[in-house]
Amino acid sequence: MEGFDNESANTDVMRQHQLRKANLSAPQRMEAVDLMMCTDLIDRARCEALNSDHEQATMLEILQANPSDKVLVSDGDSQLLLKIFFKERVDITRIKLRFDKHPEVKEGDDVVYGKPNVIKFYADKGDMTFDDCEACKPADEYRASDENTPEVERTCAGRYFRRLESLVVFVESAFGSEEDDQVKSFINRLSIIGHQAIDYHAVYKS
Repeated sequence: MEGFDNESANTDVMRQHQLRKANLSAPQRMEAVDLMMCTDLIDRARCEALNSDHEQATMLEILQANPSDKVLVSDGDSQLLLKIFFKERVDITRIKLRFDKHPEVKEGDDVVYGKPNVIKFYADKGDMTFDDCEACKPADEYRASDENTPEVERTCAGRYFRRLESLVVFVESAFGSEEDDQVKSFINRLSIIGHQAIDYHAVYKS
């Protein structure tokens, strides 16, 4: 009888182990949301926009809803290097950029603004600089052909956008910058859609 009870107990343990493995292998469905507006996963203190005009909108202002259409503008030329850091690892499913509201041109100001036409996205390259952009291969790239396009949305498929600690958005050029290197690019809104990455080790231990 004692041997039978031990055998039953071992069978139960094996059955529970198999069930746990099955649950881990099953797809875990997580709701994708705007990480800035709906979560606390973005590390606001570390986010920054390199080569931005400090008299215009900040990085955090364009990550938020921005109903008043504040504008983040490049400084000196059309390039921008936007760095977003996360408090926990995240899976990114989509990235949206909107640039439909031009900066106001002051009287007597001869500055020319152009919408971004080449944008590159780098995964977990939070320490990169402008000098690294050519050497590093982007996880995704957008090239615009229509200057009237008000926004762009990229679907982030594949392993490059999984379990990220940081995301870098590089505005390489803007419409008109090839003819005039003083053209400045601008962005009204940057929306990062995704969810916290699943920690499978923690799930297994639980």
